[in-house]
Amino acid sequence: GVPSKTPGPWEGKAWRKISSAAGTAAGPVRSVANGFSSRWPEGSNRCLAAEGVERLRLLWNYPCDLDRAIAAISELAPSAHDWPAGEVEAHRRRLERALRPSVAGLAAQQVLDLLRQELPYNGILSYDVGAHAHQIAAQWRTDEPRTTLATNGWSSMGYGMPAAIGVQVAHPEATVIDIAGEASIQMNIQELSTAMQYRLPIKVFILNNEYMGMVRQWQELLYGGRYSESYTAALPDFVKLAEAYGAVGLRATKPGEVDGVIEAMLAVTDRPTIVDVAIDKAEN
Repeated sequence: GVPSKTPGPWEGKAWRKISSAAGTAAGPVRSVANGFSSRWPEGSNRCLAAEGVERLRLLWNYPCDLDRAIAAISELAPSAHDWPAGEVEAHRRRLERALRPSVAGLAAQQVLDLLRQELPYNGILSYDVGAHAHQIAAQWRTDEPRTTLATNGWSSMGYGMPAAIGVQVAHPEATVIDIAGEASIQMNIQELSTAMQYRLPIKVFILNNEYMGMVRQWQELLYGGRYSESYTAALPDFVKLAEAYGAVGLRATKPGEVDGVIEAMLAVTDRPTIVDVAIDKAEN
């Protein structure tokens, strides 16, 4: 059926530009999704019949001339942003509460808040791939441009430490920290040798729940908690591992220990530091 009419900026002259750019039933167009040339009778008719933002949705989901469509959209007047400041602040508070649920043990979100509080405002963060990456992306406050680095597309585990090494070489005076999981750090743990050889004072902060957290969560959501290969019962002692390379190793297992460990980590300026923080194993 035809969607109901939705008044908005897509009415009249502005929309005629977009529908013209989208092509007609008789005209050849390019496919947005599949890259093939075809005619567009169905898409054109549906798009012209729709109203409001539904037209825009159809425009992007049916084959069309993308260049002309973008050009037409760019000519539209910007939408008004009339949210009251109080409403925005209330929404922000709700979001922050949702990101920080209470847990029985030491929660990742508690550790991240403490770390952000102690890290210099222009400190540079790299972070690895894993469940913690979603928490960091939603919660971490970035105060300066180009001070937060993440692997594009949430791709390979093992990105964080090599990224931190590169940043520290480029910015020798900066405080550089990599936040990793106990699984992702082991993908490139041998690069601690590189950091040690060049006396790079990177900080590697491991959020250790002894699980591959994203795998565990999917096994809970889709497989009724039937775990397979997501729990690691043979982890190395990361403190001793750091010391074996000649770096500094620190550990926190309780909420009251985290502040002191962060302070000790930031005080090290002549070599790498690994911090092993035992967080709640069941937190999602």
